[in-house]
Amino acid sequence: MKSTLDKVQEIKNHGYRLDIGEVISQTFDNYKKIALLSGGIIIVLVIIFFIVALGVGAILGLAINFTDFLTDYSVGNLSAAVLLTKMGATVLVSGLVAPVTAGIMQIAHNAETNKDFDFSTAFTHYKTKYFKDLFLATIIITFTSSAFETIIQLSHLYFFDYILTTFLNITSFIFSISVTLLTLLTIPFIIFGNLSAMEAIKASVVTVSKRFWIILLVMIICLLCGMMGIFALCIGIFFTMSIYISAQYIIYRNAIPMDEKDELDEIGSSEY
Repeated sequence: MKSTLDKVQEIKNHGYRLDIGEVISQTFDNYKKIALLSGGIIIVLVIIFFIVALGVGAILGLAINFTDFLTDYSVGNLSAAVLLTKMGATVLVSGLVAPVTAGIMQIAHNAETNKDFDFSTAFTHYKTKYFKDLFLATIIITFTSSAFETIIQLSHLYFFDYILTTFLNITSFIFSISVTLLTLLTIPFIIFGNLSAMEAIKASVVTVSKRFWIILLVMIICLLCGMMGIFALCIGIFFTMSIYISAQYIIYRNAIPMDEKDELDEIGSSEY
């Protein structure tokens, strides 16, 4: 039976079939099975994050006037220390939230394969052997994605040229989107493929690059569908966000044949 790395090597050599119509259809079918539960999980996560942020802000004496922030915010009035702190906090938070993303993806998989799942499934990977690799892979990806943008923002503190700034901002946006898309399958490669952080990142880059434009189109469609939640008093977006995770799972499932026996063995041996 082929290992995950063997399957990735085969993709690297020969590519794989990915039909956009089938992927979209399977994504929506999967999403309908997990929308309510995953939406509730995301709301709870946002509430917890908000409470923690307020607590940290109170402890550090960093209370912010949000009205002034929204009206006066600009890159130009941020200090280098604030920009670097912002990037560091973003990287750290993304790493800590990664197991929840993996947990919702586990829910998507369990729903697809008719296995049991509940609210606690979303937090399963905080106590599995995959936590370290999920955390490490996510902070590497987030740091890589945000570092270029932060460097550009830092440069704005010392010089400003409209044409150059516009060019650098567009370049930064394209770079960030490319990194995010190419590493899209990192989490499923860790929890379903049993790969280490770096192996999963490399495997994702290889797999996505073979069908880059199709996957980009799928994710744009899912993003637009997810944004429709804004029209439901904005609360609906919490229930539409998980379509993005369903799409990741379905793309992985189509690209990498999942051996049920091996996978069950891995899940069974991953908790301790």
